[in-house]
Amino acid sequence: MKTAQIKKKNFGLAITALLLCAGPVHSAENYPSKPIRLIVPFAAAGSIDVVARPIAQSLSDLLGQQVVVDNRGAGGGIIGSDLVAKAPSDGYTLLLTNIAFAITPSLVPSMPYAALKDFAAVTQLTTLPYLLVSNPGLPATSLGQLITLAKARPGQITFASLGNGSGSHLTGAMLRNAAAIDIVHVPYKGFGALMPDLIAGRAQLAFNTIPAVLPHVRSGKLRALAVTSGKRSPLVPEVPTPAESGVAGFEASTWHGVFAPVGTPPTVIAAINTALITVIRSHEMKERLLGQGAEPVGSNPEQFAAFVRAEIIKWRAVVKASGATVD
Repeated sequence: MKTAQIKKKNFGLAITALLLCAGPVHSAENYPSKPIRLIVPFAAAGSIDVVARPIAQSLSDLLGQQVVVDNRGAGGGIIGSDLVAKAPSDGYTLLLTNIAFAITPSLVPSMPYAALKDFAAVTQLTTLPYLLVSNPGLPATSLGQLITLAKARPGQITFASLGNGSGSHLTGAMLRNAAAIDIVHVPYKGFGALMPDLIAGRAQLAFNTIPAVLPHVRSGKLRALAVTSGKRSPLVPEVPTPAESGVAGFEASTWHGVFAPVGTPPTVIAAINTALITVIRSHEMKERLLGQGAEPVGSNPEQFAAFVRAEIIKWRAVVKASGATVD
């Protein structure tokens, strides 16, 4: 029997077990019976698509129904997310989003939806630490040396980001607070505009996902100072964490997760959760995600809901302390 057929058979057995445990509620018995629309609230070909599209394809193979990625870029993720919040609660319209889901409510005064009330958490798919990189001309080869240098040169060292209110901006703001240093934020309109200035030395520091900057680190055009997670990344095992560099309380990672509209039957949520975890924990997908710097997670709905609540609280404090606003 082929691997895909085995996975589909095992998934069917898992859903049957869920239904038997669920008693009289059989909402997922025939799920899915038609294509599923996976809303990605950002433009096509962006970094989130690197995760969304292979997962959607593997999910299609597993479920026997097409899972269609529908990119709805604009509004910093708000427009696409609102589309899902207002969709029927039947499991056929899902949201695959990232850390912006937890940050945006603190940046936008009037949201068309409530992040904690209008969505049902399904699962956290991945976690992706940032890599703090510097221009080699900056006389610091570690995070500890950077902090010492920044304290000696307050207001003279800049960190570039992918825009006001972005994860890379707020991670820099978090470091500024955790290390009590005065580094100056310089927002850019995307990675393509930021990278030439960072390599040329017109900007001195930046946070970004590991695959985005690793080629420049390997070529010597940039220097890696720290990985912003609680443990080292297998992609850059030589790069220490903030805690190893003497900076306590500084940990920030972006992530991907899936949500359904609130009111989606628990058995349907459970079916989607089981399918997604089966996909991301397969050997092929795990290797593919790790190659992108993304560590597979696969939490249950309750764990993911608790994680999102904690993320919203964490980033709300960072936004308040930094005074960050969106463009």
